[in-house]
Amino acid sequence: MEKPWKYNFKFLFTLLNIKKTRFLFYSLLVGNVLLFLNCKKNSLDTTTIDFGKDYFPIKVGYYIIYEVDSTAYDELTHQAKNYQYQLKEIITEAFANDENTTSYRLERYIRYYDSTKSYDQIPWQIKDVWSITPYSNNIVKVEENIPFVKLIFPVKTNAQWNGNAKNTLGTQTYKYEYVNTPETINNIYFSQTLKVQQYQYRSLIQYQNEVEKYARNVGMVYKEIIYLESQTIIPGVPVENRPEKGFIYKMKIVDWKK
Repeated sequence: MEKPWKYNFKFLFTLLNIKKTRFLFYSLLVGNVLLFLNCKKNSLDTTTIDFGKDYFPIKVGYYIIYEVDSTAYDELTHQAKNYQYQLKEIITEAFANDENTTSYRLERYIRYYDSTKSYDQIPWQIKDVWSITPYSNNIVKVEENIPFVKLIFPVKTNAQWNGNAKNTLGTQTYKYEYVNTPETINNIYFSQTLKVQQYQYRSLIQYQNEVEKYARNVGMVYKEIIYLESQTIIPGVPVENRPEKGFIYKMKIVDWKK
């Protein structure tokens, strides 16, 4: 006669195997569910990141018109001479570049201010041709055959980069001073703008400032380049209020393709 404990042992062994199998099954099931949820979370995180690429719209046919005000100071007389005109930048075509990626031809047109006529009565004249190349993490704009890294992605306040990374002019640190900030430029309200501080220097005899501002779904809406010098030092008076040499160049948006 077999002893009762033998059957109990077989029963317990079978029960343990069943429980072990169930444990492995549920462990695998829970693991797969967690893996799926994690992958889904990562996927959602990626798609919800605001890279800010719409701060620089790129589409054939898109254009922006700027009002340009430029003041130059004569080095000998220190007299200021003002120039006013409008600039139109239009993306006219896409083309394959040497890196086997897509670049865009940017044609720039000019019409000079005439006090006897409105700008609408003055025909556009071709000025020059630049180009734009979008990458996954930045935008490069070639100006007068010199490439500059205009924006990096994602756009974040205080993010910095070398604007001259694609040229040989030496390192120049660009920085996002602010992003997604409402601002009125040239009497036009933009709900989200960003500011790129490209360069700034101040001393008793020099003041230099380079800034670009961009609006979401519009592009660059403001540009400022200031290079001023003054050897006549007046305590408490900044260089820009006593210029003797240099120039001030400002571009402000007036219209764009909606």
